[in-house]
Amino acid sequence: MKILTNFYIEEDDKKAAVEKLERLCGRQEKGQFASLMRVMIKQFINTPDEKTNPLLLEAIKAEYIYSQTLNKRSKM
Repeated sequence: MKILTNFYIEEDDKKAAVEKLERLCGRQEKGQFASLMRVMIKQFINTPDEKTNPLLLEAIKAEYIYSQTLNKRSKM
């Protein structure tokens, strides 16, 4: 069963991904970007832990830290 999941993505990143998808796969009516996200998540899940790219894991950690820093509100 699919569930709706919301997350923030930079507009320029989404635009670049959609443009590349259209260039490589042709233009689709809609849903192409969501399909990319689902496939990438499935690839991540299905990759054995020992074969997961350590650079990918470092990039994920860095993105998490960066986004958490942006979301902090002043305690004053």
